[in-house]
Amino acid sequence: MIIDEDSRSFTNVLNESRLSVCTYNGTTFLETFAGNFPTLMFWNPKHWEIRSAAQPFYDELCRVGI
Repeated sequence: MIIDEDSRSFTNVLNESRLSVCTYNGTTFLETFAGNFPTLMFWNPKHWEIRSAAQPFYDELCRVGI
């Protein structure tokens, strides 16, 4: 397990990891997703809302089993 103490860049931490687990709707999962890095998005949508303009993209991810 890697604990980030701000001594390394986000990219360096990812390079030493095999999976990113994101527990809220934020920048981290956008960066890992855009970088084609294995990412598990796990959050309660009642606590972390998705804006209506982005909802179709999340719906498509769910539709194709991602």
